[in-house]
Amino acid sequence: MRGRRSFTPTDLAAHASTDLVQVATADAQTYCRVLLAGGYLRVERKASPARKREAIYRLIRNSGPRAPRAARVSAVVDDNTNAGILLGDRS
Repeated sequence: MRGRRSFTPTDLAAHASTDLVQVATADAQTYCRVLLAGGYLRVERKASPARKREAIYRLIRNSGPRAPRAARVSAVVDDNTNAGILLGDRS
């Protein structure tokens, strides 16, 4: 991702796969959506399901050599006060 000017989820899956680990395009699409929501990617071209055309993304926030990862967050939400409290790492 850092070495390419722009990429599709299929490109990302192909470049991330190895002989031992295969990355599915669906997993790459999910990862792109997470990074887009986190402000790491920008959409260069929107996807067109009618034309079977994938979105093209560009990395806009390069924070270093280790890839950002999605995290499961534990929280308590009080719907009475509309307050949320993040809980510590529970792994």
